[in-house]
Amino acid sequence: ENSPDDASSIRSAGILTEQGLAESETNVGGPFDQQVRPAYERIIHRILTFRRAPRHGAILLASAIPGEGVSTIARNTAIALGRGRSEGVVLVDANLRSPSQHSAFRTRMDVGLGDVLKGTVSLTSAIRPNVSIGLALLTAGKATASPPQILTISALHGIVMALTSLFDWIIIDGPAVTIYPETASLASAAGGAILVVEAERTRQEVVEEAKRVMSDSGVEILGAVLNRRKYHIPSVIYRRL
Repeated sequence: ENSPDDASSIRSAGILTEQGLAESETNVGGPFDQQVRPAYERIIHRILTFRRAPRHGAILLASAIPGEGVSTIARNTAIALGRGRSEGVVLVDANLRSPSQHSAFRTRMDVGLGDVLKGTVSLTSAIRPNVSIGLALLTAGKATASPPQILTISALHGIVMALTSLFDWIIIDGPAVTIYPETASLASAAGGAILVVEAERTRQEVVEEAKRVMSDSGVEILGAVLNRRKYHIPSVIYRRL
């Protein structure tokens, strides 16, 4: 039986960072915590090296199971990507079952992605510009009873293509891969994906299933974030192993 903290299942995807990023919230518009800055710099570097023509800049962040810190990591990645660059960045809250980005940015979600997909509002009217430096936000929008019915592959491809004409980078905060079927559609529409895994919680076979679902969608997995890892011996020793 595989132990819960067995990280071998994500090493083949490439671990981008092993820090507790979900506990290190960045104040919107404020400076990054110096302890997590290097970790986000590695994530951004991987995203930037991925962006080669003819790929578009839509990146999905998703976890294997709920509660692994995806929304915080997606938000901070989008904030970091928007700072110090001329490119436009939009953060899309595609977790229609449990949205959170509107709360973090202290804005309403009366219109958002779900409403655009249902055809009740236009995409441009649903986008909230300048929620942070160089960053726009597309909230989840009003609650919907059945996200898979509106988060279809064709509809999401259309949204991503439309956003690509407006922004250079699209960071998508998605739901858990192994639980909710719409995540596969989001992965199909994205150019690349980053898998967030909580150390010592998510079992190896669950991570393998998440990787399989993403791979089957055709998305390129850029790497994995092993979040909330606990070092039972000093971390400097881990780095020498």
